[in-house]
Amino acid sequence: MEAQILLQNRIFELSKTSFMLQIKSFAFNPFSENTYVVFNENKNAYLIDPGNYTDAETTVLEQFIESQGLKIQNILLTHAHIDHVLGLQKIYDRYQVPVLLHEIEKEILERNPMNAVKFGFVFQPFKGELQFIQENEILKLDENEFKILHVPGHSPGSVAFYSEAEKLMISGDVLFEG
Repeated sequence: MEAQILLQNRIFELSKTSFMLQIKSFAFNPFSENTYVVFNENKNAYLIDPGNYTDAETTVLEQFIESQGLKIQNILLTHAHIDHVLGLQKIYDRYQVPVLLHEIEKEILERNPMNAVKFGFVFQPFKGELQFIQENEILKLDENEFKILHVPGHSPGSVAFYSEAEKLMISGDVLFEG
């Protein structure tokens, strides 16, 4: 099956490697930010950009993960703008896995409690394990590989996760300026 365009709240299968990838997308918070769960046949998964803010959004995300029997391996951030991390602490507390982001985004993540006020949100300082990723680093989800591409512009430490085998890229807001 060839890679397909992602549409909101649909699961797509990508099968160019021996471990078929599936992707589930969710639109969360007033910004309609896209949160993704990428998983393979072994039920290993990455949770990308947890923008869930309300308890209802968190429940929907957790119920999907549980219904599929997924094991979250890491939380990945394309960047740390407030809309992409509103659910970060909740998700980290639930799954207790490292959060991977570009080092430049750490400062942005740390400023989010102050930035959240501008948008009428409450955001406590993140307390959890951060691991920094860099350009050309390879993340492996079993046999599925994702190359890290540093794509500054929208945010100084924006990254994209690219699977050459699957012809798939998750890039956050890289197409948006500023």
